[in-house]
Amino acid sequence: SALGRYLLRGVRHNVPFVRDVLRNDDFARGRTPTGFIGTHYPDGFSGARLSERERRELAAIATEVRRRRTERTDGPRTAPSRGGGVDEDVVACLGGMFGDAYLVRSGGDSGDGVVACSVARLAADGGDEAEAVTLSALEYEPSDDLARVKIAGESRAVQVHGDDEVGTLELTMYGCDLDVLVMSPGE
Repeated sequence: SALGRYLLRGVRHNVPFVRDVLRNDDFARGRTPTGFIGTHYPDGFSGARLSERERRELAAIATEVRRRRTERTDGPRTAPSRGGGVDEDVVACLGGMFGDAYLVRSGGDSGDGVVACSVARLAADGGDEAEAVTLSALEYEPSDDLARVKIAGESRAVQVHGDDEVGTLELTMYGCDLDVLVMSPGE
C-alpha cells in the first residue's frame, strides 16, 4: 500500500521487485529461508504480474480514470460520457491496442462516490463471465500522479504516468507497468 504510492522518476530502483516480494504468499507467511530469492525468482525478476482478479480491477479503475481525464481535460475522447446512470460499455485493453481486452460495463457514479462495474475478459472463444468490481472512495484528478480507490474495503493505489495522443494510459499497479487503452466497443 505505501509502496504503491511511492513514486521515483529518473533513476533505476528496485521498488517493483520489493512490492512483488511483499505480495508473495510464502513471504507473507514468514517462510523466508536464505534461498528465498533463488527459489521464487530462479530466472531473476522480470516484472510484477497481476492476478486475473487484479487485472479486472485495473480495467475498471482505468475506465474511471479515462472518464475523469476526458471530462476534465481536452484529452482524447475514447471513453463515453456518463449520462443518467445508464449502463455504458467500454473495452479496456491491458497491454495496449493488442493486449488483453476486458469489457467493462459501468452504471456510473451512484452519487455517493461508488462506481459499480461488471468486468469480463474478452477472448476469441467467447470470453468469460463478468465479475462485479465496485470502486468506492475513488480519489483522482487528471493532474494527479496517483489514483486511490477502495475495492471490497481494501485500498488500492494506481500510479498514472500519463497518456499518449490516442488516449493509451500508462499505469502501474502493484509494481506492474501496463499501457491501457480504453475505447468504445465499436473502435
